[in-house]
Amino acid sequence: MKPAPDYVPAHGLLKGKSVLVTAAAGAGIGFSAAKRAAEEGCRALFISDVHERRLNEAVEAIKRDTNLQQVYGQLCDESQQPQVDALIAAAEDKLGGIDVLINNAGFGSTK
Repeated sequence: MKPAPDYVPAHGLLKGKSVLVTAAAGAGIGFSAAKRAAEEGCRALFISDVHERRLNEAVEAIKRDTNLQQVYGQLCDESQQPQVDALIAAAEDKLGGIDVLINNAGFGSTK
């Protein structure tokens, strides 16, 4: 088995941009995308999730690990349109507009 490649250094791809990432708490794709957005130089980051404790932990971890202090979180169940509308409004207000949206929320089904 080959060793894992080195972590790719940031290139400033999101310098000065505001970013909203849904379903970004925990240890999955959403959290990784949010953290990378901060590493790539976004000026502000807004994340959401349905789990309050994990959301708060994710906000604090991104602040601590990237030194970006303009990281905000809001509870949101993306299956509920009124909550999505409130999330977009809050992010636009706090960030002064949304330049990048990463819609990471996944919806499964049972058959």
